[in-house]
Amino acid sequence: MVLDTREEFEETMGKNYMRDVCLPLWNSPRVNWDGKIMGCCWNSWGDFGGNAFHDGLVSAINNEKITLAREMLLGKRGPIDGIPCTTCDMYMKIKESRRFFTALEVNCHSLRRFVSTFQANRDSRWYGVARFLYHNFFAWKS
Repeated sequence: MVLDTREEFEETMGKNYMRDVCLPLWNSPRVNWDGKIMGCCWNSWGDFGGNAFHDGLVSAINNEKITLAREMLLGKRGPIDGIPCTTCDMYMKIKESRRFFTALEVNCHSLRRFVSTFQANRDSRWYGVARFLYHNFFAWKS
């Protein structure tokens, strides 16, 4: 199937073409050169607080603001001032359509990233395990 425009994609697939740019908030939030937590590749206007260099990576990517942003994207909270997602076009489209992310979408994205980590070394037993899990338990649901 060939879809020529983003509008055709959205109409056919039932989701925004760029929707997946929000998913790194869960498993691979973007960290700026100075340690600021930016969240995703779309955000260039604000950070989520915390600093990977000063606070430590795990602490910085799980701070209160990024946790609240994840809840917003799951539809568990409304927009919150001071969180970059609140003014983001992607979030506004998700909110307007009421098509928030599901736990299954988040987990499938995480597992796809896990599988891709091992693709370079297909002999790795972890690649086989990850591929089996993805294809047998997640792929058919996404």
